[in-house]
Amino acid sequence: MSNQEAAGSGGRPIGHMSLNGAAVEVKSTQWPNVYQLGDSGRLTFSADLVSHRAANGEMLLSHDNAEGLARMYGEWQEDRLTLMRGISSNHFSWDGIVMNGLAASEGSDDFPGATMGGSGSRWLPTSMGSSDGALMTSSGIAIGNHNQTMRAAMSASQPQDNVLLGMVLRFDAGANQNLAVHFLNPGEILVKGPVENQDFAISHLVVSDVSNPAGFGAMRYEGTAWDADLMPAALYDPSGKHGETGRQVTQDWMDRSAAKINELQQRRLLWRDVD
Repeated sequence: MSNQEAAGSGGRPIGHMSLNGAAVEVKSTQWPNVYQLGDSGRLTFSADLVSHRAANGEMLLSHDNAEGLARMYGEWQEDRLTLMRGISSNHFSWDGIVMNGLAASEGSDDFPGATMGGSGSRWLPTSMGSSDGALMTSSGIAIGNHNQTMRAAMSASQPQDNVLLGMVLRFDAGANQNLAVHFLNPGEILVKGPVENQDFAISHLVVSDVSNPAGFGAMRYEGTAWDADLMPAALYDPSGKHGETGRQVTQDWMDRSAAKINELQQRRLLWRDVD
């Protein structure tokens, strides 16, 4: 049994929930304050979301949580749940993704909890691809934590086209697929990591774009197998502690990444979506 398949099966029934017009059994899991939906141990949600328990065992959530969970459950049941995660090009996990085809967290604890604040969880934060603005949100996350030299490529004063700022990962999940998924809230869905490349793909590359008022844009990516076409990680130096050496290393990386983006476009592996 894989790590994903062993996510949380075997719970005892503790109630039910109405999702998309059907009663879905809710079960306990091996984790405190985590409930399982249906018979699959690979779909769970946070017990804290339950706002009321009726005498007949029905569990109720707030409107926003209920709507988001119902949408996720429906897409899961139909094997069309798409989740997105933005990664900046200086992120600690970048080289593992492009060199080893492995999307991983810093942590190793097997608990589907909030990923901020040093929780040490192995679960990865994502957002639902069907949500409004999901690609833009993931792209915005992908430009975070860059140093000033890199951020200048997006500025009006020192723009530089086609600098590789980050990527958007796509995870395909569902009742007949491998991924274990946890609904933390409508804006954050967790996927149990580490995730191997048969269960995720690089959907878009996020690059600086002088023609875009935001200074960046997402380009659809059709890369090759994992994935010699992409750059190694940029220098992580958001505080500028490496000084002039860091600025020069970053600029050299930016120039090479822009050349790489141009090459990928010429090879028709990368293009801008047209609305």
